[in-house]
Amino acid sequence: MELRDRSMPSRRSAAYALAVVLPLTALVLRDALAGVYGERPLLVLFMVPITVCALLGGLGPGLLCTALSGLIAAVGLQDLPGHFSIVHARDLLQWSLLVGNGVLASVLAWFVERAQAAEGRARALQADTASWYRAVVESSDDAIIGTDLDGMIMGWSHGAQAMFGYTAQQALGRSLGILFHPEDALERERLLASVRRGEALQHHEARRVRSDGSELTVFVSVSPILDTEGRPVGSARILRDVTHLRRTQQQLREQVLQLNADLERRVAERTAELSAANRELDAFAYAVSHDLRAPLRAMSGFSQALLEDHADELPEQGRLYLRQIDIASHKMGELIEGILALSRSTRGEVRRDPVDLSALGEQLLGELAREEPGRQVQWEVQAGLQAQADPRMVEAVLRNLLGNAWKYTARTDRARIRLCAAELDGAPGFAVEDNGAGFDMAHAARLFRPFQRLHRQDEFAGLGIGLATAQRIVTRHGGTVRAQAAPLRGARFEFTLAPPAVPQPSPTEPPGPTDHVIAP
Repeated sequence: MELRDRSMPSRRSAAYALAVVLPLTALVLRDALAGVYGERPLLVLFMVPITVCALLGGLGPGLLCTALSGLIAAVGLQDLPGHFSIVHARDLLQWSLLVGNGVLASVLAWFVERAQAAEGRARALQADTASWYRAVVESSDDAIIGTDLDGMIMGWSHGAQAMFGYTAQQALGRSLGILFHPEDALERERLLASVRRGEALQHHEARRVRSDGSELTVFVSVSPILDTEGRPVGSARILRDVTHLRRTQQQLREQVLQLNADLERRVAERTAELSAANRELDAFAYAVSHDLRAPLRAMSGFSQALLEDHADELPEQGRLYLRQIDIASHKMGELIEGILALSRSTRGEVRRDPVDLSALGEQLLGELAREEPGRQVQWEVQAGLQAQADPRMVEAVLRNLLGNAWKYTARTDRARIRLCAAELDGAPGFAVEDNGAGFDMAHAARLFRPFQRLHRQDEFAGLGIGLATAQRIVTRHGGTVRAQAAPLRGARFEFTLAPPAVPQPSPTEPPGPTDHVIAP
């Protein structure tokens, strides 16, 4: 195509030159034949140059030669007898043939030239496409193999040579069976049958054999090659080596199994350690509840007996000491109770039963009111507070939170306590709030630590166990607890209990709160 394109300008130039020379040559020839044909114009002599110019140069030279032939014939033949006048019908026919032949030959040559150019471009494009296809096939790392319907190798790429170790000379014309393991004969026959039926196969994992006898794992894709009538005549096979991938996956599986085994071993070890720690904790709780209480009861009892039976025999200083022993004994007993309560909060199985927090809150606040009938406290419990939780543990949480709210509103005029629904980070929960003493949030980190208190003992008595116990119970349920407060402006404690949970009523629209006022 490139050579033909370079020759076109020279051919066209030659055709234009001939379009001038050949009509003159035809005129000379006509003069030479005048003695034979007389006055007949013999215009047929000019048709040959027109045809030659049209075939050599196409439309332009053909039309130019037609025009020049007519002009030369009209001018050059005037000296002949009858010159160029149309005397006979054959003269009209010759002039018509001259013009018609020139136009028709030029147009036909133009169409032929365009068809040849289109055909040349198509051949060039086909050659370029084939070249690209060959480049793609030869540059691919995958093995690309062509076979006929009998499984004979008809195409062998560089990727196939690198993968299997056979050169193209060694592989072409041989059976594809050289790549199959002897145990995979049925697979080979099944693939050949699929090819003969014109069926495609995608991403089939298989075993193959290299020229040195080593095995490899490949992904195989088989596409049938069809003739112009759609009948299968062969197949194109693409094979990708995934041996390294499968080896890596096997290593990862072994590592995962080893990690799982190590994890199970560590879990078993930690479980054994936790069981041992729980047994030690049970032993400690038993010792606290039995072995320590008895000496404390003895100390308190003997101190009271001395005060009651021998008070007159003791000096005032001695009686003061005995009273301090009795107070310290009671204080030690309270600490023991707190330690036991904290221990019980982290032990035992967490049950998931329906709990009516509204009824439980009413009950606990009623108990607090009966214990201190002289206090004037207004409380509000939102109706319909439900949860799926351990009833015993949730009672301990509410008892501590409501008890704290009751205690820290003791010095507040018109004390208010509220139990309601809340939302923590999008999760439904509950809240206990009051307008009591509150606390400084700068010290909030100490709030849930055992035996840590934010108020002095002479301000508000306590052990610092209640909030730590509540926080551990909430954590065991999978929930969270947080506090918001300000000095002399009250506190709000919010907590969640992990799902499954009954949908809670909206905290912005409490369904029928119940108000209570305890008056002296």
